[in-house]
Amino acid sequence: LAPEITVARCALQRGLTDLGQMTNSGGGPSLEILANDFVGAFEMTVQSQICALFGSFSNSVGSATVDLSVDDFFADIFQLEQSNVNGRPMAVLAPIQVSDLQSSIRQEGGALQFVPATQAMLEAKGQGFVGEFAGVDIFKSDKVATSTGRQGAMFVRGAIGYAEGRMNPSPLLGSQVTASGPVVVDVDRSNGAVSTLTGSGYFGVAELQESMGVLIETDA
Repeated sequence: LAPEITVARCALQRGLTDLGQMTNSGGGPSLEILANDFVGAFEMTVQSQICALFGSFSNSVGSATVDLSVDDFFADIFQLEQSNVNGRPMAVLAPIQVSDLQSSIRQEGGALQFVPATQAMLEAKGQGFVGEFAGVDIFKSDKVATSTGRQGAMFVRGAIGYAEGRMNPSPLLGSQVTASGPVVVDVDRSNGAVSTLTGSGYFGVAELQESMGVLIETDA
């Protein structure tokens, strides 16, 4: 049976006084800026929860006290091949792991080449994409967890599952608006001359098939 994904609420609340809005010369917070910030906070929370799953993969390569190398990277690829995993792999690495890998590639020389992200690649693959190496899409995230070392991972689609719940703003609640995607913002004016914004989003993540991913734990 496939694991169940539990969808739960994450929320963030902030307040802004009327005086603060009146004296805002354009560089300070506004209701629009706070609402957009809720969206960014939601995306970072999702990213953190996905990265936290990497340590649960049963297969791993690397050493927590040694920098990530080309040999480690290929060992990841070979591990997925030995597990008979199909699909184009992707790697999510901490910034230090990305720089260590690039340094190791430069030392190897020869036909091995890191292909940095172009604007077209960024538009197609999204935020955090830094390039390709050995047929693997590489993403960089500072949300990669630290145990003894940094815990990145290489996996294919289907290793990790994501689910979200979307609540449509009610026409009966004129102060409730959709900020972006699954994030809904409520504005409360009951506390005097203060606008209290509460941003809510509902999501869950889970490891679906551990054989489809490999932990990359290297020096932090």
